[in-house]
Amino acid sequence: MNRKIYGGVGDKQHLGGFTDLDLQGISPMVWKLMVEYFGVKTMLDVGCGKGLSTSWFATHGVEVLCVEGSHDAVTKTLLPNPAVQVVEHDFSRGAWWPENTVDAVWCVEFTEHVGRNYQPNYVTAFKEAALVFVSHSHWGGWHHVEVHDNVWWRAKWEAQGFVYSEELTKKVRETAQKEKKLEISAFKGEKYNAQHVWTAMQVFINPSVASLPRHAHLFSEDGCHAGNENGEVLHVKCGMKPDGTRNEKVSEMPEEWRSVQLTEEMDRDWEEIVEASLT
Repeated sequence: MNRKIYGGVGDKQHLGGFTDLDLQGISPMVWKLMVEYFGVKTMLDVGCGKGLSTSWFATHGVEVLCVEGSHDAVTKTLLPNPAVQVVEHDFSRGAWWPENTVDAVWCVEFTEHVGRNYQPNYVTAFKEAALVFVSHSHWGGWHHVEVHDNVWWRAKWEAQGFVYSEELTKKVRETAQKEKKLEISAFKGEKYNAQHVWTAMQVFINPSVASLPRHAHLFSEDGCHAGNENGEVLHVKCGMKPDGTRNEKVSEMPEEWRSVQLTEEMDRDWEEIVEASLT
């Protein structure tokens, strides 16, 4: 069986395979939005492949769990602690869900590979997340058995009780498009172009989980504002001024209610992991 560009040596045909690097599904700008604006601190990556996306979150202070059906992909994982960060599970064999609820599910290049007769098996995992970021395919590919438009998928997930957000979907897609237009250099001299995100990602809220106290920190954009020299309104950390000095006029938000603080060092750590996997 010739898998061409797809990994998956020894895997059954229905497993969608994986690539060493698919920049069409990689969007650091969207991931930063998920951390800084949405406030994601725990996440589940469904159909994670080698864990390219999951490893970004892991190196940026997020508690992660990666579930993947390909044994070949699992053995090549980029996650630093696979014993607790990676689960090998083929959803055609039954349901699986994480032990604890998570802030978000990230699911890219997966739903089109799994027939609707097996969808209930992975929906159980989706239902353990407060937010669901999920893409679908508009075209054919390796074992693409569920290719549908935005309307079909929205109806499918709303029928499961998820609440579609047009505004949040637009925000995520526009962020990915902005990243593409900036022509940011990525790996092997290529540019970031998260086509799977800006054409087909949808964002859903799962009220039964999002309403739980342990997820009350979500939507953690800084709530205080100030202007800059260009007259733009900035969202700033309450208790601090834009120049970093203390603002005694407002109370400071406890750190556990704020988003994970991202750094350029985190970016470099992830880039080194990915680059090492491509050599």
